[in-house]
Amino acid sequence: MKMRVQLVIEDGSGASTCADIAAIERHTDDLIGLSLEEAKAMTGAVQRKMVEVQARETIDRGLIFPACQQRLRRNGKHRVGYRTPFGRLELDSPRFYRCQCQTHTRQSISPLAIWLGGHISPELPTLSATDVRSRALERRNECGAKRIMGNGRRNRASHGGA
Repeated sequence: MKMRVQLVIEDGSGASTCADIAAIERHTDDLIGLSLEEAKAMTGAVQRKMVEVQARETIDRGLIFPACQQRLRRNGKHRVGYRTPFGRLELDSPRFYRCQCQTHTRQSISPLAIWLGGHISPELPTLSATDVRSRALERRNECGAKRIMGNGRRNRASHGGA
């Protein structure tokens, strides 16, 4: 049996596009359902596609300066990183010259970099902190077990050893 997982994306006008996320082939004697790696890969692919679509929309909105409705001129592009629980994403981020009606000293802007903020998904610091706490608890439990077990070594003098 062959299975395909797709993501259907509808824009504001109702037009839709379809993105392939995964193709899986199973036989009756194979694994039932998804493996953990397949689930992670699919979730990561959905995350990547969603962020790419949202980024494109953000860039398109940033082309027009809201105060005067003038289209901004392009000033090149660079890559912007965004860290998520599913991995790091690298996105193309065009830069635009500021509108002449603005008096700010900064000459160019990147709508995508502004939208991404700290370049880290809001969930990531929480998950990282939870991971650090769980590793600390594991180490504490290991240390406690070693104290109880005597680090696995026998003291020869106290146990009659030579």
